[in-house]
Parts: sequence; structure tokens; C-alpha cells
Amino acid sequence: MTPRSHTIGKSAAIAIVGAAIVGGALTGCSSSSGEVSTVSAASTSYVDNPVDPAQLNQVLDRIAATGLPVTGRHDATAARCPAAGCSSAVESDQVILMQFPSTGRAQLYAGAHPGDFQVVDLVMTFPEGTDAAQNARYKDALQGEMR
Repeated sequence: MTPRSHTIGKSAAIAIVGAAIVGGALTGCSSSSGEVSTVSAASTSYVDNPVDPAQLNQVLDRIAATGLPVTGRHDATAARCPAAGCSSAVESDQVILMQFPSTGRAQLYAGAHPGDFQVVDLVMTFPEGTDAAQNARYKDALQGEMR
């Protein structure tokens, strides 16, 4: 065997093994009908949030203490969280505050909803038609509370 044929044989063997690995990986990604299967989420998740869900009202209390109104406050968890993916929500006439299981999930939600404001695992959203300058004051107050 010449040195060159030995190199070609080794390259061919590596290519065959690589193709087998890629083929096996692709086969694992498709269902028997040829459709791509979805991966289901784990039943438990790691929570990296520093804010206790029971504290959402306390966060709104501290925002109100800055002089901003927070009227008509009520629990909106059942109404908002199934669609949003949050773990708890409190709604007022001026602002909606949602808490997510992780900072990453909050970031994904806020990124998909222009105008929403995210700090750690909290997303602040505003009712339709609210004033942009007023919304900025609420954003500043929330950011100040999370420091």
C-alpha cells in the first residue's frame, strides 16, 4: 500500500463515519411520516427569578409611592398567563405587570411585544392608548425598584 492510498482510505473512512452520524441525527429529528417532530418542554423548569410572585403587588405599591397612580388593581393571572406564559400577573388601569418563570422567558415575551418593558423576570405592558411619556415614567419607576 502506498502512503497516498493509505491517506485516501483514512479520509474515506472518516467521511463514512461522519455521514452515518449526520444521517442518524437527521433520522432522530423526523417522525415516521416524514414530518419534523416537536420537542415537548420538561414538566419542571429552573426558575432564576429574584422576585417572589407574591411581591408583584408590593412592586406596584412602591411604584405608587413614587407618585404614579396605580388604580383599579386586580389579579390577572388567569386571564393573561395561559397565553403569555407568565407565572403571575397584576393589572391596573395604568399598567400590567407580569412575572415569568425565568428572565429568558420574560425577555422572549417582551421581544415579541414592542412597547413592553422587561426587567429581570418581570414584563411591564401598558393598556391600549396610554401616553408614551407616562409609560416612560412607569418604566423608570420599575427599573428603579429592581436595583
